[in-house]
Parts: sequence; C-alpha cells; structure tokens
Amino acid sequence: RSAKPIQMQIEAYETQYQPWVQRGKAITERYRDVRLGTTNAPLNPLVQRKFNILWSNVETLKPTLYARLPQIVVEREYKDKDPVARIACEIAQRAGNYTLRKSGFDQVLRGSVQDRLLPGRAVAWVDYQVEGDHQPVVDPMTGQPQIGPDGQPVTQFVKRSEKVVPKYCDWRYFGHSPVRLWTEVDYAWYMIFTTEDENRDQFPQFYGDGLTGIPLDRKPEDDKDRVDTVVPQSTIYVVYCKKDRKIRYVHKNMDTVLRETDPPVKFEDFWPWPRPLYATMTNESLQPIPDFYYYQDQADELDKITNRLARVMDGMKVAGVYDKNEGALQRMFHPNGSPDNLLTPVDNWASFVEKGGMKGAFQLVPLEELGNTANMLVIQREQVLQVIYQVTGIADIIRGASDPNETATAQGIKSQFASLRIKDTQAEVARFARDLGAMIVETIVENFEPKTIWEMTNAQAFCLDPQTQQPSEQLFMAALALLRNQKLRDFQIDIETDSTVQLDDQAEKAAAGEFIQVCAQFIQAWGPVVQQQPVMYPMIAEMLMFLVRRYRAGRSLEGVIEQTMEQLKAASQQQQKPDPEMQKAQAQMQIEQQKAQTQLQMKQQQAQLDAQLEREKAQRQAEQEQQQAQADMTVQQQKAQLDMQLAREKAALDAELARQQAELDYALKIKTALKPRPPNAIQ
Repeated sequence: RSAKPIQMQIEAYETQYQPWVQRGKAITERYRDVRLGTTNAPLNPLVQRKFNILWSNVETLKPTLYARLPQIVVEREYKDKDPVARIACEIAQRAGNYTLRKSGFDQVLRGSVQDRLLPGRAVAWVDYQVEGDHQPVVDPMTGQPQIGPDGQPVTQFVKRSEKVVPKYCDWRYFGHSPVRLWTEVDYAWYMIFTTEDENRDQFPQFYGDGLTGIPLDRKPEDDKDRVDTVVPQSTIYVVYCKKDRKIRYVHKNMDTVLRETDPPVKFEDFWPWPRPLYATMTNESLQPIPDFYYYQDQADELDKITNRLARVMDGMKVAGVYDKNEGALQRMFHPNGSPDNLLTPVDNWASFVEKGGMKGAFQLVPLEELGNTANMLVIQREQVLQVIYQVTGIADIIRGASDPNETATAQGIKSQFASLRIKDTQAEVARFARDLGAMIVETIVENFEPKTIWEMTNAQAFCLDPQTQQPSEQLFMAALALLRNQKLRDFQIDIETDSTVQLDDQAEKAAAGEFIQVCAQFIQAWGPVVQQQPVMYPMIAEMLMFLVRRYRAGRSLEGVIEQTMEQLKAASQQQQKPDPEMQKAQAQMQIEQQKAQTQLQMKQQQAQLDAQLEREKAQRQAEQEQQQAQADMTVQQQKAQLDMQLAREKAALDAELARQQAELDYALKIKTALKPRPPNAIQ
C-alpha cells in the first residue's frame, strides 16, 4: 500500500506547525533556565542574570490545576430502580479507579498539565497490553485437538495477563491532519524510534537479499533535542486513519506502508487518546498559543531589570589602596580572597599620599548613588511583576492567600475569588482527565476477561443476590453484559468535582453527614404515616429510594436500603389479623370515647348559651338605662328651655307695662300743662 497520502499529511503538518514547535522548545528551555554559551553557572559574573518568572508562574499554577489523583464516578443516566445497572456502575467505577491507582495515571496527568502550561498542548493515550499464548482447541467430544480445513491444529489465544496503561505522549512527537477543528481530523499519529534490530523484528519483509531495510535517519550526532540517543534509530510514524479505522506504520523515506493493523481496542471515537489539552485557541487552526507569549515582553523587561540590578549590586563593594609594606591590611579587608572587598597595594606609599592619594588621582561614584539606583530598580521590577501577575491571573491567586487572623467565611470568599480566573482551565484539565478515565473504563469492560474484572473490583463484596445475600456470578455477568452492550450503555462517566485540585476530607464527611441527616428526617416524618396508613408504604418506599439515588454518598448503601425496604414490606404483608375481642374492646372504647366527647360538647354548648343570654340581658339593661338617662336629660333640657322662654316673655311684658305707664304719665303731664289757668291763679 502506498504511503504517499499519509506522507503528504505529515509534511503539511510539519511545515505548518514548525514555528509553533520551535516556540515550544524555546519556552521549555527558558523554563529549564538553559543559557547559551554557559554551563549554567549562576555565580559566573559574565553570565546574564535573569528572573525566571516563567518557572515561578508554572510552578504556582500546577497545583491549582492538578494536585492529586482524580476519582472516577460512574452513574446511571436514569435514576430508576435497576439492581443490574447499579451493579454495573459499581463495577465500572471500581475498575477505573483501581487502574488509575496502579497504572501511573498521576504522572501522566502531571506531565500533561506541564505541557499545557509550557508549549500549550498535551496529549496522552491509552494502551491495552495483553500477554498470552496460542494454545490448541480441544474437541469436547473426543478430547483431542481440533483440526482445521488446512489440516493444521486449530489454536486460540489464551490470555495470561492484561492491563491498561495510560501513556504520556511527548508534544514534539505528536501530529495530526492540519485542519481547523479537532472533529475534522482524519489522520493522527505519534512517532516512535526503533533500532535496526527492532526493525528486523517488527518489519522483517524489508530485510533480506537485495533489500536495504528501513533507513536509520536519527543519529546521535544529529540529535538536536538532547535526548539520550546512543545508537542510530529509525523514525516511525504510527498513523491512525479514522476513515477506514486502521493503524499504519510509515517512514518518511519509504514509499510503502511498513505495516497495517486493526486497532487493539475499538473505541467509540476510534482515537486512543482524548481531545488534546490545549492552551488558548482560535477557530482558524489547532495551533495553540502558549500562555507565555502573552507576557513575554514583560518577562524580557524583568530580566533586563534584574541583570541591571545585579550589575549595580556588584559595584557596591569596598575598594581602595594600601601600603604594600602593610600586608596585614590586605588580610583584614580581603580574607580568603573574597572579591567583595578589594585593596590594591601601592609601592611608594609616601609619594602617593603627598599627591593627595586616591582623592587627588581620581574620583569614584559614591555608594549612596548606587544604593538609590538599586532601590529604583527594585521598585520598577515589582511594578513589572504586578503587570505579569495581572496578565496571567496569578494576582487573583495571591489575593486569595489565606490569613490566619481571618475568619473561615472570609477565607472562603477569598478562595472563591482566587479561583475565578482559572475556573475554565481547571474544567478543561478535569475534562481531559475524565475523557482519559472513560477510555480506560471502556477498554476494561470491553476487553478484560470477566475473571480479571471480578478480582480487580472485589465483586464478591457488592455483587450479592437480593434473596440470599451471597455473591452472585449471574448478577455480575448480567451487569458486565450491560456494560459491554454499546446500545444499552446509558451511563455517565465523570470525574468527581474538584477531585483533581484539592483534597477536602471535610467536604466528603459533610456530604455523608448530610445524607444520613436527610434520611433520618425522612424516616422520622413518614414513619408514623406508614404505621397509620400501610397502604401508602409503596409510595413512601419509592420516595425514599428516589432520595437515596440522588446522593453519591448513599450509593454504597442503596442496595442495603432497598433490601431493607423489601423486607419491611414483606413483614407488613405477613402480619396476623387483630384479635376479635381486642377489636370489640377497641370498638367499645371508641363508643365510650365518642359518648364522653358528645356529653362534653353538650355541656360546652349549654355553658356557651347561658353566657350568651347573660350577655344579652346585661346589654338590654344597659340600653334601657341609657334610654332613661337620655329621656331625663331631654325633659330637663325642655324645662330649662320653657323657664327661659317664660322669663323672656315676663321680661318683655314688664317692659311693655313700664313703657305704657311712662306714656300714660307723660300724657297726663302734657294734659295738665295744657289746661287753662284761672285768671287769679298764682304763677
């Protein structure tokens, strides 16, 4: 088969991604503090002094993204009552976590996180390793080996051991189709390096008379990546072709495919690795942008300031001259050849002093000025550091640092604030770990022998028959068949929240305590209802199981609680009927209680009626007295009004009589005055 189509994909990828690979190598060397032209001797005064902010930032971010081995959690898609599905979840979860603990998963994930923080892409894959022998198939009827149509004994492969190994993939030796999105990738590969002996074992068809074999294109003198290559090697590309789901081994200088095989594990998405863990991405390419590129200018400025500060500090030392004849001064100021305090001997000291000494010969820069310059450089370096921290989000982590004098609430708020900037990256690392763990579980349940899974999960402890409570292989095989049936695998495989970034035993204990408390409150609230209304038992039992299945902490108790509920139901149905005499006594007691209750109600009603009559009588009497008082008041008012009227009429009559009397008297006087007098009347 021609290797040309695959070689074209490889060439296109290497051409397009070569700048990114070079940048990644430069960033990695800077992280490792590799300095050109030196032997990494920091005390050499000719070496440029640096502030390795890249190393500092990466080491700060590492534990915030991944700190401990994650825990796989397998749950049912639907929380129905299904003992087989529950056992299947337990099998998958135990098998996955067992493999994570025993297979070096922790180191793979740590290496992947470092690649994510440096070059910006991390890849890890799942390798299914099995050892065994081909043994003849024995005819069960005759007890003799079966013979095939070709006359040869029929053999079958018998496994001796099998395991799943997660493997770290060097970011430099991985490639794929140069496309825009991961879903568009059709070819993906990783490189392996084989010696000539390994080539002869794996690809014998290229060796023999007249064949030149596979070129050894990787030699020690050509190794620019400083790996320990002591013998010539061949660069072999292991290419996964998604279109026809094949694996092909290709060499860039060979026109034909070296070997073609089927994948050892038929993953649902074909690839033996999850989607890579990327740094900043855009929709135009799968080339990641390393985090360091967003603050590399500030990092260069920081190195410049640090180097300048070191030069200033080198100049801040005691230096002078002394009389050559007084060697003790040299030993006093310059012990053991220390370069910090330098004294230079003068042959003719008397003549040197007469001319004014050093002050008369030349003038030095005062140390005070150097000190001020050093302080300014320190301040400037701190400002650049703050800019870098703001760009990278390290400032948020620093802000979230704990203070022993603060309250737990304040520390909790700080912790939440500090994690805001890295939430997305933490989620992506958890996604990467979850996908890798899901592939491990998928490999185990579809390829491992049932006996191996039984032993690695300790299935006899939880795979129990509901009736006998004994280990049930039948139930185990039913659960394993459910896991292996792709169409019926309605499960969710996830990584427990925050399990990769922090170890919180208190949270786990709190979750268990909350589960116990909720169950206790439920039983306390609904227990009396079941005793009074047994007909409601099935509904209440389902409500309790619905509650239990929502708590991860209660998963291990789900089977026991379900069995207990079934036993209570059976015991309730088998209870004997009550004694007739007891029923009669209970009925008579109920009659007496009802009679006493009726009499009490009648007395209460009579008392209420008497009280109501008394209230009405008092109310009528009060109304009568009020009416009498109002009537008396009306009579008094009318009498007073009549007296006043009589007084007014009497006064008016008296005034009229007085007026008439006055008029009469006045008329009489007038009449008397107008009467003629006798002539002889005396004047």
